[in-house]
Amino acid sequence: MNALWPTNLKFNRPNADKNNYYYYDAIQITVHISSGYIFTSKSYFGAVGYLYEKSFDPVNPSNNLVTSGDVVGINGEFEMDVSLLNDRTYILVVTSSQPLRTGVFWIWGRGRAPLTLTSSASSSGDSTPPPATTTKPLVTTLKSSASVKTNTITTTSKSIDNKA
Repeated sequence: MNALWPTNLKFNRPNADKNNYYYYDAIQITVHISSGYIFTSKSYFGAVGYLYEKSFDPVNPSNNLVTSGDVVGINGEFEMDVSLLNDRTYILVVTSSQPLRTGVFWIWGRGRAPLTLTSSASSSGDSTPPPATTTKPLVTTLKSSASVKTNTITTTSKSIDNKA
């Protein structure tokens, strides 16, 4: 679980009104095998994702932009289907669909091979979140498993037999 808080850095989203600012979190993606991958999010604030190759520059958010994923569901999730190459640096920037929205979010990456997602903690200062709020538990039926250790998520794909 990651979050957007008022302590996160702000930027102007690509192709958005330049008078609006959005909190963001940058997540580095390590690709172990070149393949197609699907990134899915879950949030209660309308998460939007931007995928960058090599680097992300919040002053020039259109530079190095590969693709984006906008809110596709009623529960504030985005989905992004993209081909990634190993030995490349990718950054997934997660922000909100509305200016200065905050909240928690989850990201899943699934595909043919494991991925490592590492949050860069895009914070301008104190990383302590505001007082805790109650959130609904997330139940997922994705065909992958994830393990979490020190802000690093590694996903491992496995097939599921759907015989009745």
